[in-house]
Amino acid sequence: MMSLRARWRTVAVTAMTALAVMMFSTSPASAAVFGESTTWANEIEDNVPVRANGFMGEARADSGDLIQVWRGYDNPGMYISLDHGRPIRMAGETNASPQVVYMGGAQFVLFHTGTNGFIFYMVLTVNQANNGQRYLRFGNWQQVPNGAQTNNGRPVAVAALPHNNVALAFHGANSDELWSMTFYVPSNLWGDPSRVPGATSQSSPALAFSPANNLLLLAYRGLDNRVNVIRTYFPYANWFGRSILDGVQTDSEPAIAMAPAGWGQVAVRERGSGVLYLEDVQDTGGHGDWTREAIGFASAYGPRLIMDAFRAYLVVTNLNGYVQWKQSRQY
Repeated sequence: MMSLRARWRTVAVTAMTALAVMMFSTSPASAAVFGESTTWANEIEDNVPVRANGFMGEARADSGDLIQVWRGYDNPGMYISLDHGRPIRMAGETNASPQVVYMGGAQFVLFHTGTNGFIFYMVLTVNQANNGQRYLRFGNWQQVPNGAQTNNGRPVAVAALPHNNVALAFHGANSDELWSMTFYVPSNLWGDPSRVPGATSQSSPALAFSPANNLLLLAYRGLDNRVNVIRTYFPYANWFGRSILDGVQTDSEPAIAMAPAGWGQVAVRERGSGVLYLEDVQDTGGHGDWTREAIGFASAYGPRLIMDAFRAYLVVTNLNGYVQWKQSRQY
């Protein structure tokens, strides 16, 4: 693409065939926001376009290693790829999309929702063989303790925190309440789950950490289908500063990612049409207006946002199950 640092993917631009046209809305396209591309590319692993049932999760190490995880398109297996290499099917099954977060050094933490609704995690390490080839060393799946549980079809949300800690958020198992907790990775300790006050949803939440003001942001679909954003300082204080992003209703979980200077982006799938919409948000509470994705792209699931320094990237699964991506903002 533009450069290896600008984006870490193999570019395979989607051809505008009759099949691809089915993926887009017929409504007029809006003007692109600053830095937004109008071209989508397929996600490629081992020279093969990826198909998924749900969204793709990914995280990148300081060294450049890229981990990507997804649920099988036609099976409940979980797949992982290192640096766009051959996908490996991991142990276990899930009815929801897995997630991954970078922990510093050569370590990552994977999360998935078990078929029983309990949440599981695994620490894995990127190693290098004598011939220079990089490979994954897997740990064992462990259950998140302290009663953490969601519905078996719902993904969890994760975000990297300072000092190699991890924030976890999830939909309640027996209600529409949203919960959060912290994994203190260096000491291998979990905090207790705590309810996010006033946050109720019929979908999973999304998380992003903003280093500019040491704020953790949680975005979620309210019961009225509008996107809400609420925030807390880390180490955790009270949640505060709820923002309601009016103008677009959604029928799935939103996505959120924050750039280093305190501004970031929220993305949603519009209720009914599936068309993607984007909005700028500030970690301390400001926000812009919704803008329709530049060509009216329709997604089968809620989108994902990835922030690489000051560039935001949108990752979606199209209506035919193929995972695609593009740059969605420059800050």
